[in-house]
Amino acid sequence: RSTAWHQDDDSAPRRTAAPSSTAGCGRAVPLSLAKLEGVPIVAALLTGMGSDGADGLLALRQAGAETIAQDEASCVVFGMPREAIARGAAMHVSTLLQMPTLISECFTRVAGSAARAS
Repeated sequence: RSTAWHQDDDSAPRRTAAPSSTAGCGRAVPLSLAKLEGVPIVAALLTGMGSDGADGLLALRQAGAETIAQDEASCVVFGMPREAIARGAAMHVSTLLQMPTLISECFTRVAGSAARAS
């Protein structure tokens, strides 16, 4: 699954999810998000195979998003998170259990940065 969290100015963060596929959803969704200017983004890459998610996570990091990859110990399949870490796409590496707290901390940072920029 590709998971995206979105937060409007006055609302709580909301999660949206779409299954990943060989058609490149793990790459297409993040690449589209990376084109948004001035939108605070936090992206997390979870267990999986392949490299499309790593491509997308790298594009998001290069666009200024806070990025997280799941750690090896809590992954069922560490392929995609490993690739993201190797490419420098992940700013943070986290266990699945620690990820909700880390996502919240990241949103606080990116939302603050976006507010200061405007």
